[in-house]
Amino acid sequence: MKQDIKEFIKERVIELHKEVSVDKYGQVHTSSFTPSVFGDRIEEVLEFCKGDSSVIIFGTYGGRFGQYKAFKIIDKDLKRASSKALRNNKGFIRAMTTW
Repeated sequence: MKQDIKEFIKERVIELHKEVSVDKYGQVHTSSFTPSVFGDRIEEVLEFCKGDSSVIIFGTYGGRFGQYKAFKIIDKDLKRASSKALRNNKGFIRAMTTW
């Protein structure tokens, strides 16, 4: 079960990077990393992350519209895979090739 949720987290984070919107500098805003990324398994992911902080960790952030919960990627392999997925993101490519 633990491995199943870990793989689910990794899959969803990589999928997020394939489609996430970026700013004109190619950066992804922290608010894109909210628990809603995990769909109907949010509670399961949050519970998993309370006991195992080796993949992602959650924190509370503040912005123009108040406070929100978002995650940060900890796992080095997941960071690498996410970066690779982002490089193939159409919005990222446009941001990096538009002057």
